[in-house]
Amino acid sequence: MATKKSLAEQTLRIIQGGNISDDVDIDIREIMLFIEQERDALIKGSIFNFKKIGVHEVIGDFLSSYSLTS
Repeated sequence: MATKKSLAEQTLRIIQGGNISDDVDIDIREIMLFIEQERDALIKGSIFNFKKIGVHEVIGDFLSSYSLTS
């Protein structure tokens, strides 16, 4: 599963046309923020579509679980 950081790095590579360099005007944190905003918009749209048919819950596909190891 792709993480926000890996998606942001892929996006930055596409924008730059290859390897990521330090002289780019776009910060990877900005791209990660846009990814979060789009994810939230997709979830919101999905929830509202389900409410139209009478379902009032978040689908399990949107949930992630993590286990911490020390």
